[in-house]
Amino acid sequence: MRVTTFGTSCQGKTTFIEDFIKTFPMYKKADQSYREVAKKNPKVILNENGNAEGQTLILNALCDEAMKYKKDDNIIHDRGVYDNFAYTLWLNYKEKISDVDVEKAIPIVREAGKFYDIIFFFPIEENHKIEVVPDKDGQRSLNMEFRSEVDAIMKSIVKTYNEKRGSFFDFNDSPAIIPIYGTREERIIQAKFYIEPETGKNIEESLLKE
Repeated sequence: MRVTTFGTSCQGKTTFIEDFIKTFPMYKKADQSYREVAKKNPKVILNENGNAEGQTLILNALCDEAMKYKKDDNIIHDRGVYDNFAYTLWLNYKEKISDVDVEKAIPIVREAGKFYDIIFFFPIEENHKIEVVPDKDGQRSLNMEFRSEVDAIMKSIVKTYNEKRGSFFDFNDSPAIIPIYGTREERIIQAKFYIEPETGKNIEESLLKE
């Protein structure tokens, strides 16, 4: 099964992936993430200073990475195309990316999203704030206002998905979006409601086959 994480920076996604692989050892982390794309290409600028060229390069790389894997592969991605699209929408709101660039991204996001089976969403929680720690590469934004604005866009994307509207989802072939809350331990417990620890398979699909 193909799993990905979705959420703004400093929400514990990297830690979750580490814990996830320990809990579900049949899974491995995807070969490439947006971080590797940024390291390899100086044209890619992350976070508040992003631009259309960088966002396109990241989106194309994330699409290629998503399409590498089959449904039977046990893989977890550190972010995916929906993350990229949320940041693109923020940059558009700040008039750093044009409406045309957003329109170009929509069909790509729509098609690439079909290559995920579960999206674990990590929203900012007022009653459970995560300690903000700079990363070694300096790629993580610590700007709370920026992070909150991106989080609001991501929550809007999830709301749009749940209401089955919007042009960047194919509702006949879209992954499940599962909000993940709480402490480090609680997040893994929640993941176990959707993925079998013994097999790594989607619990809901397994029940339907019985």
